[in-house]
Formats: sequence, structure tokens, C-alpha cells
Amino acid sequence: MKSFLPFIAISCFLVLFTGRLKAADADVTLVAHWPLDEVSNGATPDIVGAAAMELVNVTAGNLVTGKRGQALAFDANRNTLLARTHAAGDA
Repeated sequence: MKSFLPFIAISCFLVLFTGRLKAADADVTLVAHWPLDEVSNGATPDIVGAAAMELVNVTAGNLVTGKRGQALAFDANRNTLLARTHAAGDA
């Protein structure tokens, strides 16, 4: 068991260190975030920017109890989906 201890310690260090490097190097700028827990004027709002998603065949009746608060339930039989209409100048 003692012979494996240095190997385990080094492995744990590498896993933790590598994970931190990846997180630090990543671009963490959030452009949009749709929690899918609200219906407003036929859309679900973007809580970061102004890019609301249009709800297609989805109404407030599709809101269900989620793991944390509310969530949208999608139904393949009704072809429920989200659509984003890009404005001029959007990437």
C-alpha cells in the first residue's frame, strides 16, 4: 500500500492542477443564458443579454416543477421548440 501512496498523491495533484489550468484558460464570458424557467410574451428571456428565445408551440402550460424551481417541458408530439431570430449585426 505504501508504494502506491506517492503515485496516488501525484495523480490527485495532476488532476486538480490540470483542471484549474483549463478553467483559468477558458473564455468565461457568458454571451447568453436561458434558464428555461419562465414564459413571457411568447418567449423565454435571456437573463444575461437581450436575446430572448421565441417559444414555438410552447405556452405557460408547459412550465412544470423542475429540480430547482420551474422548468419548461418539451413535447415531441406537439413539435415544441425554441427559436432564435437574429437581429442585424448578430454573430
